[in-house]
Amino acid sequence: MSLVQLFLVVIVQVYTLIPFSFSNLAKKIANAHNEQCYEAKVGFKCIGEILKEGNSYMGAESNGISLATHVSSKDGVLACALIIEAIIISKCSFGELLEDIQTRYNFKSSCIEREYPISSEKKAEIINAISNKNPLPSFENLNIVDIFNQEGLKLIFENDTWCMIRLSGTEPAVRTFAEMPTLEQAEEVLDILESFYNLKL
Repeated sequence: MSLVQLFLVVIVQVYTLIPFSFSNLAKKIANAHNEQCYEAKVGFKCIGEILKEGNSYMGAESNGISLATHVSSKDGVLACALIIEAIIISKCSFGELLEDIQTRYNFKSSCIEREYPISSEKKAEIINAISNKNPLPSFENLNIVDIFNQEGLKLIFENDTWCMIRLSGTEPAVRTFAEMPTLEQAEEVLDILESFYNLKL
């Protein structure tokens, strides 16, 4: 999505709307171009409603984007078409474009997401655990600098890295997310988070 965002920012004034579980690279791009980047609850129903209000131009969610002047639902075909156009114009591969964007905005990171099926009993247990900010998992060599529990529990570390646990709003599942400088670090952070909340079977 950040590639599409950068592609559009040179064409129109882009006010970007992202879910809480999205990469902070989108914020870096928006800030560098003096644009706004808003966060919303996960789920395109939430993002779509805010797009209708006219405060944002582009909204992104898993596997799709939407524009304020487009359909009020996430569109994966549109995202792919814009990425293909960017690849054609730049004559670079997707990997090369992503690396260039991360370097340009000085924010190299890896994002991962995991999902686990849960029972209603486990759901109630997780809700109770993340509703109370303490105790929290301990991460070696990482300091928690902020906590958000507007939707699930999101722990913010230094250098704009983070991890999150949230319950699905559409199915009996819990999802975990992490954004760290490397994929290995993201995996380690999620292992600690999931072990703390006893998510793995």
